[in-house]
Amino acid sequence: MSRKKVFKTAEEAVEYLFSEELVSEMIVLPPEVDEFTDEEGFDDSETLNPS
Repeated sequence: MSRKKVFKTAEEAVEYLFSEELVSEMIVLPPEVDEFTDEEGFDDSETLNPS
């Protein structure tokens, strides 16, 4: 069971949040596939030529 921390000031809370004492696990999800990059029959001639 984890112990709850009690902070007297906001500064103490911020210091704790940015300290190494706080361990958390994060899952990073990739961005959704764009409709345009998902097309199998993509025609390169439809793209703009910068020259």
